This record gives sequence, C-alpha cells and structure tokens, in this order.
Amino acid sequence: MQVVFTCDLEELAEWRRKRLPPYALDEKGREHPIDTSKFAIRTDEQIRDVLWHIGMTHHFEINLWFSFVSWTREPADGPNSIRIVVEGDGPQFKAICQAITSELSN
Repeated sequence: MQVVFTCDLEELAEWRRKRLPPYALDEKGREHPIDTSKFAIRTDEQIRDVLWHIGMTHHFEINLWFSFVSWTREPADGPNSIRIVVEGDGPQFKAICQAITSELSN
C-alpha cells in the first residue's frame, strides 16, 4: 500500500515552531529566549529532522519509521512543498499513516 501526503514547507516549519522550547540553555544552564518566528525549513536535512520528530512523538523506532516514510520534492507542487510517501503493509503502516495525518492536521 502507498499513501501520499502533500505538505507545504511552511506547515512543517509551523509544526516545528510549536514544539521548540521557548528558550535555550547556555553553558552555565541559564535560559535565554528563542525567537522561533525566523525558523524555516528549506533543506532535506531539515525535512528529515521534522519527520524524525514526528516519528519520535509517536514513539516509533526510527529505523522502522524511515523504512515506511520517505519524501520527494515535486516541481509541479511548487518549490515550497514536498510529498511525504508512506509505503508498506500491516498495522504499523496504518499507525504511521495515522501519526502523520494527526500531526499535519494540528
């Protein structure tokens, strides 16, 4: 089975902004506020990190997660969107599809 989600990179950035802590710790453990409004997702590494976080949020083992989940950039969808592809069978396939659906709809 295969399910394809089309997602705007700004949606992924917004998902990540909501989950970033509002502060960072310096070397002495002091908190400093972070301006998350400038956080953007443009590179494949950043896309992978967001998908990794979605998998971790739903307690999936990461090698298993990425054996089902991949993404592509399709020129027809525009430069700021990706297609998230979930391929596989069985209950884990369904659980991964539900995890992605729930996170992207929030």
